[in-house]
Amino acid sequence: MADIIAVLAWCAILALALSYRKRSAADVRWPMQWGFDGKLAWYAKRDLAVFFHPVFFGFMLACFAARVGTAEAPQDWIAIRIMTAGVFVLSCWLHLRFASRQLSPT
Repeated sequence: MADIIAVLAWCAILALALSYRKRSAADVRWPMQWGFDGKLAWYAKRDLAVFFHPVFFGFMLACFAARVGTAEAPQDWIAIRIMTAGVFVLSCWLHLRFASRQLSPT
């Protein structure tokens, strides 16, 4: 069950990335990180910024799947994996939504 939800979460993250990629030109730089004061710390090129989420979260979900496949993995990991997949989708959506509002040309 957790594997299915993890795959669905990764597909949702990939769909979000593809949809936000279409919304901006190729030469636009996306905000990647904000400081505690709310000011932008750095920008990245569109493809790096948008596809960071599917690559990073795909790696994390795969690590969780590999850990749960071992004999010593506790049963509680299933609930943790399901919640983590939801948090990953939410954080990806929030970052892409707020970053798309502050796009910077070149």
